[in-house]
Amino acid sequence: MGWHTQTGARIVMGLFVALLAGMFWYSVRPSPDQQSTMAVPLQSQRANQEAERTAVQDIGQKSPDTVRIVPLPETSPPPRLVRSGKFTTAQAAEASGKARIYRMPGGTYLLRLEDITFTAATGLRVYLSRQAGMRVVPEGMRGLLDLAALSGNVGSQNYLLPDGTDPEDWQAVVILRSDPRQLWATAALD
Repeated sequence: MGWHTQTGARIVMGLFVALLAGMFWYSVRPSPDQQSTMAVPLQSQRANQEAERTAVQDIGQKSPDTVRIVPLPETSPPPRLVRSGKFTTAQAAEASGKARIYRMPGGTYLLRLEDITFTAATGLRVYLSRQAGMRVVPEGMRGLLDLAALSGNVGSQNYLLPDGTDPEDWQAVVILRSDPRQLWATAALD
């Protein structure tokens, strides 16, 4: 009877270990998308990576376009346009589109970047500026209000202004690149 008990315990233990091993494999196995990538020979993957690296070097480290289209919120009453301006090119970047500030029901303000196209780059941020016609980034970022990272360099997008921000205190919307610090685009507000 002792021999049968030990054998039964070993069988149960073996089944338990097999069950745990199966659960572990299932949790770490490649997804179907990864499996198709894994099926590509390593040499082919290296060739693809080298081609991508060469393509990036050929276009001067330009980032790919990020398209983002966000509609203006539908509210009742509708948002009221209070300030607007057109983007112009600054330094090495190309820029076009409009900056519009709307007063929303309830008294908040929303900055809308509309039909924009900026030269793609990493580290772009949206600011309000107390100075219109800015040509260089002010020392210490004085006179700028940082709103957010630019969510796309092509399309239309919205940014809520911080509570207590009066659009009349600001003369322009600027897009700055954080590293290296460069003025990317400006829109003087009417």
